[in-house]
Amino acid sequence: MFVTKSVRGSTLVTVLALGVAACGDVATAPGGSGSGLSPEAGALLYSGRGQDYGSRTFVVYPGLPIGQKLGDHTLFIPADAVCDPATSGYGAALWDAPCSPIQRPIEITATWSTLNDKPVVSFSPDLRFVPSNDETRWVTLSLKDTKGIDPEKYYTILWYDKALGRWVDEAATDPTLKARAVQSGNLVTRRLKHFSDWALWVGLGSYNVTSGLGGDVDLWGGW
Repeated sequence: MFVTKSVRGSTLVTVLALGVAACGDVATAPGGSGSGLSPEAGALLYSGRGQDYGSRTFVVYPGLPIGQKLGDHTLFIPADAVCDPATSGYGAALWDAPCSPIQRPIEITATWSTLNDKPVVSFSPDLRFVPSNDETRWVTLSLKDTKGIDPEKYYTILWYDKALGRWVDEAATDPTLKARAVQSGNLVTRRLKHFSDWALWVGLGSYNVTSGLGGDVDLWGGW
């Protein structure tokens, strides 16, 4: 599939939608509610394991951690880590701003797909997470590469900045957002400070949208 840079902002949504249509409802949660989670337990849930395309809706409850298996990818949200979107605001200038944790259940939809053999994931609605210096309080996303981890390459999970219309390696300015690649399981894991659109990127050097190796590459055509 070839996708030009001029449309890559909207392409993620299109590709994800096509992927979900291709897999039907193999990734829907049990019980018909879509959440698959009871308020009594913050368990790791499985949805569409082994599927490259899928979508699921789940509920985050106050006071409970939650893990989600999104195909072969994994999301973990600690208890009370989600900022209340009614008061927290959203945007790059606010990622580290204090916020009040949401005190009611909130429904989140995750949609995942692959493009040129690399995973892309989108979360809705846009949310940010309670800032913390405690790693146990961090939201983490693990994406599984379709190929084995190459220790000579640079791995990162890029954020699509809708305001700027480009992909961003947030680790370039915040070392706590640096991704860790683990050969066992071919997983690439990093901290998230917010929900948006994410894509795995692998290269011979660090990703840079303005200069250096990686440059303003066309991720869709460049993988």
